[in-house]
Amino acid sequence: MNGYDTYENRVREKIDVRIKNSNYGSYLRSFSNHMNALAENTVLNYVNLVNEFLSFTGKSPEKLTMEDYDNFMVSKRDTVSGTQVLTYHALSHFASFMYASGKADKNLMEYVRRPKFRESRETVSKRERGYLTEEEIKVFLNNVKNGCGNELAKAKQKDWVERDMCLVLIALTTGLRRAALYKLDVDDIDFENNTITVVDKGDKIQEYDIAENVVPYIKAWLEKRNANSPSERALFLSNRGTRMTAGSIYACVKKYGADIEGKSISPHKLRASYGTALYEKTHDIYFVSKAMGHAGVEVTKRYIRGKENQIRKDAANMINGVVF
Repeated sequence: MNGYDTYENRVREKIDVRIKNSNYGSYLRSFSNHMNALAENTVLNYVNLVNEFLSFTGKSPEKLTMEDYDNFMVSKRDTVSGTQVLTYHALSHFASFMYASGKADKNLMEYVRRPKFRESRETVSKRERGYLTEEEIKVFLNNVKNGCGNELAKAKQKDWVERDMCLVLIALTTGLRRAALYKLDVDDIDFENNTITVVDKGDKIQEYDIAENVVPYIKAWLEKRNANSPSERALFLSNRGTRMTAGSIYACVKKYGADIEGKSISPHKLRASYGTALYEKTHDIYFVSKAMGHAGVEVTKRYIRGKENQIRKDAANMINGVVF
């Protein structure tokens, strides 16, 4: 089974478990079927939120009112802005489903206001610290090459140095999301054209060029990998010879950044580092947005917040020299 199908099956299993364990299972099953055009991970998020909403009201879905939708949105007021927007979309899809299936006389979410996306000072501060500087990238890669932690940990890491270097270098030079890294198969690598083909967020098929200096690291891992598990399709294997899970990819990245002060390194931080580095080189937010596969520059701005602030400071100093 290829990486995409494996990932989708795992998400479907999570959806099935949520539905099975819910007091509203029959409604959630019909609701999930209604969303068959959406990505499986989106369906999972919406099913989880709608289950929380229905449990919050304690009502039969047919007896829901606009006030119930409003009250649940108010209950999310102290959560981060992104969670509020995601909740709104989940409830909107559910209200549409209720109306389309004849279980409600009207789409009650038509009367509920969409929350505006706002970032708190704390969130902005976290984003400004959410990437690795060039010096920190060197420290991080050195940790992967030579190991980190105690001697026993280093000895275990040495057995997987080729895999881990391959993984983090692909992440740092393409900005791939963790889910995309999980889905990668050996045959997604094309050395003739030096490209990687992935199924990314929203089930979009994307092709990324492999940086010239990264090619030897991929080949080194494939040589070692193929000698041990030639029949497995996954690019990144666990110590059991099976596809690395999303959780094990996260743990792999995190351990190598443990001694970088003030930063907890994750695959998402590597993606942010990729976007920030591109912006430092180009100062072209539209170029970075395209490279990262964002739907628009507003999303990209969240990644390079600190760099935009620095440009504004430089601009203020420049204009100060002109005026005074």
